[in-house]
Amino acid sequence: MMTVQEMIEWNNARRKTLSDEGLSYYEEMLVYIRSSWVPEKQGEELLLEILEHLIEAEGEGRSVDEVFGDHPEVFCKETIAALPKRSLGSWVMLIGTTIWTSLTWMLGIHAGLGILIMIVGQWVSLSPNIKNAISNINAWSFIEIAFLVFISIVIIFMVLKKEIVLLEMESSVKNKIKFSGILLMVWLLFYSVHQMLPPVTIPMSPWISGALFILGWLGQRWLWGRVE
Repeated sequence: MMTVQEMIEWNNARRKTLSDEGLSYYEEMLVYIRSSWVPEKQGEELLLEILEHLIEAEGEGRSVDEVFGDHPEVFCKETIAALPKRSLGSWVMLIGTTIWTSLTWMLGIHAGLGILIMIVGQWVSLSPNIKNAISNINAWSFIEIAFLVFISIVIIFMVLKKEIVLLEMESSVKNKIKFSGILLMVWLLFYSVHQMLPPVTIPMSPWISGALFILGWLGQRWLWGRVE
């Protein structure tokens, strides 16, 4: 059984065999399905099934309209309606795993920079601020990252999903500007919240951060294997 990434790569290779008309029609369907609420794995399976039908039809001399009708969005809407939607548990798993991964890499960065600074400190005198930074971590960072991840996921699935699909297919200036603008708004929101919160530090050496990073990294590998 193929993974989602393998299905995407196979799709990219197979749809090159379509005619210009068939490719244009199919890519409308691809954008609609990938930007829908259908779980990613089921969406990619559906796209491959449609693609194989279309390749077979063109090989038999039939047009795309004969197979799927004049309006690709209508066909996709009717097909998706019969598929199960992402469950609440699946959403919780996705958000929780993304937060877990973000916190894991925050600890990894703290550990990596801290150890590097400690090594450099053997030859260079370090200021008290730098020593304090590598031996403590801001407790609010955990909450801030969880908040940022949650907002980002909401924006990606509610606002940006179609733009991301279009950006992957056609990296136009208009798509890049729109995508960058929304990400900038998210970052400004995050920065504003960060500025309002008083610093609350937790003593944590780079070695402890490193150990937690390793545990978190092992955990994220297990968790991502179970996200739909």
